[in-house]
Amino acid sequence: MQIYIGGPLRVIKYRDLGLYKTIANIIRDLGFKPYIPHIETADPDKKVDESKLYKENIQALNSSSLAIFEITYPSHGVGMEIEYALSNKIPFLCIAKEGAIISKMLRGSIEPSLLIFYSDLRELKRKLKRKIGQELHSTSTGNLGRFITFEGIDFTGKSTLCLKIERALREQKWNVITVCDPPLIPPWQDLKQFFETQEEISRLSEAFLLFSARLDNYERIIMLALKRGDIVISDRYVDSWFAYQSYMLKTYFNNNVDKTIDFLISVNDFLFRYSLLSVPDLTILIIDEPKEILKRAITRDSLSKYEDIETQKTVQNIYLELAKKFSSRFKVIDSRDKNIDDVFKEAYSLCKNLLE
Repeated sequence: MQIYIGGPLRVIKYRDLGLYKTIANIIRDLGFKPYIPHIETADPDKKVDESKLYKENIQALNSSSLAIFEITYPSHGVGMEIEYALSNKIPFLCIAKEGAIISKMLRGSIEPSLLIFYSDLRELKRKLKRKIGQELHSTSTGNLGRFITFEGIDFTGKSTLCLKIERALREQKWNVITVCDPPLIPPWQDLKQFFETQEEISRLSEAFLLFSARLDNYERIIMLALKRGDIVISDRYVDSWFAYQSYMLKTYFNNNVDKTIDFLISVNDFLFRYSLLSVPDLTILIIDEPKEILKRAITRDSLSKYEDIETQKTVQNIYLELAKKFSSRFKVIDSRDKNIDDVFKEAYSLCKNLLE
């Protein structure tokens, strides 16, 4: 889980990167990942693309399970972040030094328990550790297992890798299940061919049919396995939806793939936040040369509407952008000029590192 850390940035006398790093260390000690926009996004003293900075920070805030805002001193940016968190139901805490004057608007908008005053770093550490634990662990889904997803364009060997990883982990006495997206459970297995070939319903409707299939698969299969403490390996998951559907739905967003991705990610963020879907612990992206791998389809009677060279090239590029955006869970394996056994060894090593 990621925790967003916000605080004054532009006014140097109010900026305290040391404090933010201290908070980040507390978050790491609790087993979570900190995101500090002052460090992750840009050097605050250098000229930046402000539109890009805003977009990246809002995306990071959307992807966080909790936010912590330092409000000792007034900041327009922090005020915007707090209002965004309130509007989008992102859990957050506010911290301030003893004696700070907090605006009536802010006090009136949040529960008193969400405002933490501190006199020194020792007191802040003690209070934050207790409060973060209460906020996050009390809303946890209770998942005990690990969730590993494999992504990539068609014919990159994902299905084979999933089965080989499952077999290897079972030999090490792990409880493992393998699923795919869309799932091969009723009624979705009967719709798989429909998804791949039909042109009769709208593309947006098709995207949300796939979305519904994922929700059903998660509630009926994945969630239960994770709560049992099993390892779940999924052949495709939400990132496949982001990558392929952002390309298929771009006409709804003036042919802007970036805006389409933002829309699809925002839909999933609400589900993640309310524990209606789980974020993968590890996503392994297999990349290859689209022109070469499509030759592997020569034995197929026909290709799906997704399996043309232009789609595959574009989708792989989108996948690589997703890997940068969600770098904390994505690992990329370049399978060009490698056989399946070599790719398996790399993937298995990544899985073992997660589980050890």
